[in-house]
Amino acid sequence: MSETDWGEQEPPAKKKRVPSWVWWGCGGGCLLVLLVGVIVGILAWTKAREFVDPEKVWPNVAEMLPFDERPAGWDAKGGSFFGGGMFMLEPPPALNASLIVMRFRTQGELDAMLDPDSPQNTGFLGVGKIRSPEVGKLEIQGREVRCLRYEHWRPDAEVDEPGNPGLSFDASGTGSIHVLVQILPHRTGEPVRDEEVRELLAPFDLWRGR
Repeated sequence: MSETDWGEQEPPAKKKRVPSWVWWGCGGGCLLVLLVGVIVGILAWTKAREFVDPEKVWPNVAEMLPFDERPAGWDAKGGSFFGGGMFMLEPPPALNASLIVMRFRTQGELDAMLDPDSPQNTGFLGVGKIRSPEVGKLEIQGREVRCLRYEHWRPDAEVDEPGNPGLSFDASGTGSIHVLVQILPHRTGEPVRDEEVRELLAPFDLWRGR
């Protein structure tokens, strides 16, 4: 082949390179995912620390269960999320019970907790299921409120075996927040007594401001 023939042919085509925007897009996308993961992790860690920090927890509890001084010997854990909140209160061992205080966004969400037939009480795969429910009234600190008495259902329990008793009542009062209190004695069999509820809630001024 002569030099003339070679000059008439086009030179071999160069291999196409991956466009720079592809590398930027992939690299930027991975970096974005990594940054989001780091931010979510930091937020989760911060929230977890707040859940056990008394200086963060007790002011939230006071919005639902007002008090003058933090109850001596009590422990509280929990936090607020998505407009609601859940807090577990542990009184001194002599009282032999736990309290769960929940704040709901709407009245309907609270009402479901006092309805024996709601999904919250019929449970899912045994979680949250109750048995022997009894809708009633509870007189506490000068007001009569609606309540639900029940036993916690355990998948491994025999049908006639007594469960752990529980009582939930509406502690919202006439205010704008929707508060439910659950009383969970550390025993089986005997239902929650009204006097027991009053003793447990004695450190709090339930209806202050509402």
